[in-house]
Amino acid sequence: MTSGSRTAAETPTPQLSSARKASGFARHARLALASHPEWLGWGGLTIALICLFQSLGLTDAPSLGIWISSDTLWLVNVFTDLFRDGYSLAGWHFSIAPCWFPDVALAGLFWALTQNVILATLLSGFVQVALLIGALRVIGKSLGVRSAEFRDSVLLLVGVGIALYVARAPGTYYPGLYKFFLTQSHMGSLLSVVWGWALFLLIIWRRREAKRTSTLVILYAFLCTLAGMSNLLFFPQMLAPISAALLGGALFGVIRMRECWLPLAAGWLSAALGAVLNRVLFTTSDVGVQAGLSRERALTALDTFRRGFAAKLLACDPLHVIALVWLIICAGYIAWTVRALIVKGQSTVPSSQVIRAVFFATCFLSSLLSVAVIILGGSNGLVEFKDYIWTMHYFHPAFLLPLFTVPMTLSWAIEKVLPARMLGAAAWVTAALAFVVPTAHLAAMPSPKAPIYAYRPPLVRFMDETAATRHLHYGLAGYWQARLITLLSTKGLRAYAVDGGINPLLWVSNEQWYQQSIEDRKRPPHFDFVVLDDPLWNISREAAVQVFGKPAEELNGDGVHVLIYSK
Repeated sequence: MTSGSRTAAETPTPQLSSARKASGFARHARLALASHPEWLGWGGLTIALICLFQSLGLTDAPSLGIWISSDTLWLVNVFTDLFRDGYSLAGWHFSIAPCWFPDVALAGLFWALTQNVILATLLSGFVQVALLIGALRVIGKSLGVRSAEFRDSVLLLVGVGIALYVARAPGTYYPGLYKFFLTQSHMGSLLSVVWGWALFLLIIWRRREAKRTSTLVILYAFLCTLAGMSNLLFFPQMLAPISAALLGGALFGVIRMRECWLPLAAGWLSAALGAVLNRVLFTTSDVGVQAGLSRERALTALDTFRRGFAAKLLACDPLHVIALVWLIICAGYIAWTVRALIVKGQSTVPSSQVIRAVFFATCFLSSLLSVAVIILGGSNGLVEFKDYIWTMHYFHPAFLLPLFTVPMTLSWAIEKVLPARMLGAAAWVTAALAFVVPTAHLAAMPSPKAPIYAYRPPLVRFMDETAATRHLHYGLAGYWQARLITLLSTKGLRAYAVDGGINPLLWVSNEQWYQQSIEDRKRPPHFDFVVLDDPLWNISREAAVQVFGKPAEELNGDGVHVLIYSK
């Protein structure tokens, strides 16, 4: 036998080879897990979201009104309308901020996967926290953070804490932490803002390292186009702050314009193109519907904001205290960097400190501009409604983002103090905490009698029972009632929103609904019921009688009156 040959005992069998491969894979998996404790945190965040999902199934109908309403379901309604009912997108009238990305896109994706409007709405909201943490991870990489594992574990622990807090009482209106997990709450706009910062800073960092950035610039321009189409707040919350911060850096001579002129130009031009495309391609409401420029409106808005902010701050409201702490941190880091540039000179200030100062300046300006544009624009939330709490959904960079950025900044400070070994141990402890707490919470939770995706509000159940005996099909209702009936009815009921004068209410709705029936597009629908007592767009009985005549029957269910015209 030659030296190059093997005996039968030396020849590996297929079973032995498979076992070695499996053993090698397991060894690599253990090593990867050992070096990435944040993966444990991602598992904890997933379990925390399952807790939130379970808690919604245990929540009463009034509390679920925050989660399942005409405002949250309209995104999925666009896709059911186009791909199930066969209506045209040309008939849709959208709000001022149509939230194309990521809200509508995510809702469409999950509806295609689940074919359930409630499940698609909730899942598209739940992934927002993961997207926010992902953006902050990219920002941390651009800023030269040493311990990414510890930072990520801290961010994931914050996400877990917020999810469990909301799961404890899903119907809590303030503080509005539920918005982290719900589309159509301007959280999608915040995601576009933070991802815009992340890509911009990553481009700057790579250009300083003399690396290629063409792919990143294209991705950044695409994001800005979609963001410009989705929400005009993208301009004052993302583009204006980072542009001002970079120009300030150029003024001090620590930022070279050749490093940032391309993403600056690409961002502004792409976002402007997106805003124009939104107006050209779709029918959207004007800003003037909910705002107005005048000195009187601005002063009224400022007074409402001032009173509301002061009352919350004096009451030591955690959301406002953290927001103020974040502004102080940003201002302090900016002042410290400026002092170092003046006293020590530009050559002594590290590049990482300069980029961090740009980030803090961007966040600081974004918080201020978020408030300023709403006040100067005379938002109806501050002027007509005089509702400071409701208007806070425009101020996410000022109030909700600091819930993540303050702990992230704290993790950066800790990494400067702790040695590498202790920092690794801290990352493991934090990640383990993020996993164990939601796991214990889920184990102690009871199971809901019915899953949340099968939920039907009391009004919808009442209308389904009525339709079964009176053969109802089409009807009219207020804004907050109509979409629930249309999307959640199991009897094929359809209700379209009208105002108090029984005129079509074209706000995130399709004008073709009022002109074309599903059975025959050449004939309008025959309306055989009218639902009164909408919480906001109340339809009076007198108005309905004036249009349709005396009803054949009048019913009362779930605190609302229903006029029946089936005969």
